[in-house]
Amino acid sequence: GEIHRDWALVQKGSEFGFINKVGKVVVPIEYSAIGMFGEIASDLTLVQKASRFGLMNFKGEEIISCKYESIQVKGSTAIVYINGETERIQIKR
Repeated sequence: GEIHRDWALVQKGSEFGFINKVGKVVVPIEYSAIGMFGEIASDLTLVQKASRFGLMNFKGEEIISCKYESIQVKGSTAIVYINGETERIQIKR
């Protein structure tokens, strides 16, 4: 799988997560998709559960839960969309 720091992306069935060098799960294998760190911000990645999106930080913490239809990152703000509404969330890194 893809290497992130000392982690490897793993897939079990149709779900993804990360394990460390010794095979310990460091990010639960429960995501439909995990983007690459650096695509939307250097220290964040987009994660997906079913049809909803959230954000994960470099520590593997879901800092914005997977409940949004889409997310855009602009600096330290996440612009999220849900039920036809747009919200702005300050990203806590």
